[in-house]
Amino acid sequence: MPRVPTSSVPRQDDESQSPRKQAEPTESETSAEVVASRTEASAQQPEGRAADGSAAPDLGAGSRVSARLAASVRAVAVVARHFEREALEAGLSLPQYRLLLFVRRGPQRAAELAARAAVRRPTLTALVDGLEKEELLARRAVEGDRRGIRLELTSKGLETLDRAEAQLAGFLEEIIGDTDADAILDGLSALARAVERFYASGGGQN
Repeated sequence: MPRVPTSSVPRQDDESQSPRKQAEPTESETSAEVVASRTEASAQQPEGRAADGSAAPDLGAGSRVSARLAASVRAVAVVARHFEREALEAGLSLPQYRLLLFVRRGPQRAAELAARAAVRRPTLTALVDGLEKEELLARRAVEGDRRGIRLELTSKGLETLDRAEAQLAGFLEEIIGDTDADAILDGLSALARAVERFYASGGGQN
């Protein structure tokens, strides 16, 4: 009997014999537990070592990042992903939340607003159009400037923004728990001040 080419027969090896990629968290997992476990794993990883314990590639002294700073970057990145989901539950995307947040502080130039909201100008226009359609934001003419436009929050927009902030704050409280809460919040406050200085000096507008 002629042999059937092995490439034409689907293999059904035991899944335990093949390395698995890390699965995405299921909906049944608690978001805060996922964030906490990943952040803790990052913090415990020895400097200069990969996740499996092997030596990390040496990229040169100029490209090395301290373990503490790298762990902080990973924590922010993971939390940002979950913040996006939490904001959506409150009726906003994270870019929409950021835009409404900065508009609440008062009128700003489009370039500055785009930088603070971390979006490009065409994306900013699309965000404003969508928020205006939802009656969360209103365009107002600038007196004495025919081309000038300022953005204002509507009462509905302010209510939606407050709801989103409450949703995000609740999730952050869930992550922090009772462990070093004051120290964590103090650190985040210091980060917020650093971000303000960064944008005040013109950062992020290139």
